[in-house]
This record gives sequence, C-alpha cells and structure tokens, in this order.
Amino acid sequence: MTLWTRTYTPAELDQMQGASAAGILGMSFTAIGPNWVKAKLPLNAKTIDEHGNVHGGALSILAETVGSTAATMAIDTTVSHVVGQTLSVYHAHRSSSGPMVARCHNVSINERSHVWRIDIHDTDHHLVSFAVLTMAIIQGAVPPR
Repeated sequence: MTLWTRTYTPAELDQMQGASAAGILGMSFTAIGPNWVKAKLPLNAKTIDEHGNVHGGALSILAETVGSTAATMAIDTTVSHVVGQTLSVYHAHRSSSGPMVARCHNVSINERSHVWRIDIHDTDHHLVSFAVLTMAIIQGAVPPR
C-alpha cells in the first residue's frame, strides 16, 4: 500500500521545485516507491565547501526538500498543507564523491504531523549525512502567492 495521495513521477516532483534553492543547486528526483522518495544532488561549485567536500548546507537543503516533498505527497493538498517544524541533520562522513543520493522514508505519520528520515549517501555508498524532519499539517490549502 502506498502513502501517496496520488501517483507522482520524478519529473513532476522536479517541476514542483521551480526556481527554489533545490532547483538552483541542481537537485533532481530519481525514484518513488510506495513509502519512500529518492533524489540526487550534484557536486559542483554550488554544492561544495572550500575543501572540495559536499557542503553541509547543501545537504540540509537536499534533506529538507526531499522530506517536505514526501510530506506533501502524503496529504490531500486540497484541504491541508505542510510546513516544516524541525530539521536535524547529522554529518557522519566527509565526501567529495558525488552526486549525493538522498532516500526519504516515513517514521511517523498522523493527522497533525509527520516525521521523516532522510539518509544521504555518496557514490561510494558511504552514509554522508542523515536527517530527521518534522512537518506540521495545517488545515486549509496553500494560500496563493
């Protein structure tokens, strides 16, 4: 059984990002499972630190984006929307071997909040970072911009 309220494609998820920070950094969604989402982040001048390793802030943007997108996929967006409450990112391993691949899965989902875990690996399959993201579910569709 799937968590998602409708069928999504990676291309649709990429379009949802528009000109956001994730889009500017070159993040793209690569796969969707019944309760998980994967995305990748290239290593380039926008995503590395002064030593050539992936920048922790870029990994945080990757984690937040994948988790908040998953949370959005799991709700009926005609009656509610999600907002971030907390993001804790733990950097376990330095890496300059990209792209970084993030896999997000649910830890807890209820009517008022979601908790998502995001594991980020490099191309050598090292766990570079992992994150825990808590999202609040707010009644009412997203207000227009």
